[in-house]
Amino acid sequence: MGSSQSKFKPGPHDCWHKMKVIGGQPKFLQCALQAIVDLHESTGSSQGRIIDYIQGVINAKQIRPRPRNIAMQIKRALKYATQNGMVNHRGGRYVMALSDKDFAIFKGLRPKDPIKVNVKPRKIVRTPKKSKRRHPNITKSIKDTAV
Repeated sequence: MGSSQSKFKPGPHDCWHKMKVIGGQPKFLQCALQAIVDLHESTGSSQGRIIDYIQGVINAKQIRPRPRNIAMQIKRALKYATQNGMVNHRGGRYVMALSDKDFAIFKGLRPKDPIKVNVKPRKIVRTPKKSKRRHPNITKSIKDTAV
């Protein structure tokens, strides 16, 4: 029993050592899936159309600060969705693999979009203006010195 090999050898279908553990879901995953649903293309939506759609939403809602590297983040989200079976990818086009009910459940479980749907303008908090009337004691002393 002096062999240097371990007793456990992974089989051809055991890919536990290849699983991605670090990190979580991409930031724009829900936005990418929503874009595919909103575009309603029967043959599927191309990557460029999805990116243009999301960038148009970001520009229309005037989100500040603007997200950086939007195209790269959307590509990463589409790749993640394809690997996890949420989206089918054929011929450079993406089609939803989830049913409408499953997608609604997925939207309900996930945190809110980085693109906020109901963007409310921030309230500007102003300090109260100083009144033009001065304190009565100060005005009396100014009048006394002027006379």
